[in-house]
Amino acid sequence: MKKGTLFSLSLLFGICLLLFACKRDIDNYLHDRKEAPSMLLESAKNLVHATFTKWMAH
Repeated sequence: MKKGTLFSLSLLFGICLLLFACKRDIDNYLHDRKEAPSMLLESAKNLVHATFTKWMAH
């Protein structure tokens, strides 16, 4: 394989990885949404965990 072809394939693969890693941020940008604050996500996770634990106890 020639160096140019290998470089092109590596560059294409790197761009695909970058898009995959940033897909949530890209989606939020396209739909003009702001990401939820981490404090809100953490409290929601704790609420779900508490509800599930309470439900399993019954």
